[in-house]
Amino acid sequence: MALQRTGTTYLMRLLASTPRIVAHESYPLEFRPYQLSLFGVNSVFPDAEHVRSKHYRFPDDEMFLYSPFAAQGYLTKSQAFALYQHLAQLAAKDARYFAEKSGPRRDMGIIAAGDPDTRIIFPLRDPRDVFLSQRAFNRRNDSVSDWMNGHEPLYRQLIERLDTPLKSINVRFEALVERPQPVLAELLAWLDLPNDEATVQAAVDRAKSMEGGRHLTAASPGQSVGRWRAELSAAEREAFATRFRYILEGLSYPLA
Repeated sequence: MALQRTGTTYLMRLLASTPRIVAHESYPLEFRPYQLSLFGVNSVFPDAEHVRSKHYRFPDDEMFLYSPFAAQGYLTKSQAFALYQHLAQLAAKDARYFAEKSGPRRDMGIIAAGDPDTRIIFPLRDPRDVFLSQRAFNRRNDSVSDWMNGHEPLYRQLIERLDTPLKSINVRFEALVERPQPVLAELLAWLDLPNDEATVQAAVDRAKSMEGGRHLTAASPGQSVGRWRAELSAAEREAFATRFRYILEGLSYPLA
């Protein structure tokens, strides 16, 4: 559960590259049939539109996704589970978990009621680096003020969500991109999955081979960490330190 540009795609690829976790890996890895079954078509837009347009393709997709959705206008939880079991079989995996991206607008009560064994991973990144990454990715010169107007409510929701009764763990973007092996090993241990060195390294190598293209907005992972110190103006840094003080402190990032 996270905002955009916080390492969610890389994290999904890492998790999906391990033997006991399955996900639909079509970029940008925003396939969410389970959440579609929980929240319905109105609250997960554009997910429903992607299903209506048959955006996601895989063997037997008509049987497991498009025909049930066309007939009912939604998916049931059992249908979502069956879909992921099918994806696991296609990948020759004995999967214990499936992984989906989510955002802070999702109602944690509905998620908890859906399956009490749900695990929530919170990818966290310095909001100042998120701002710069989004501006570069979207190829727009958005102002800090406009960006804050749109993102401040989301960050406040995210901080509220961090205090969840569900099993959860925080993953720092900075550690994820600079030291993926120990981060993934810790995650797998938390999930009660094998986290031996060979499993972890194979997943890191596979995920790394899939990175690239326009999705990356810095020359290297290291250059994407703390870029705000060099790229933000003094006025922009001050705006974050004042208006986003509660958010930076709530996410345990320094003000300066």
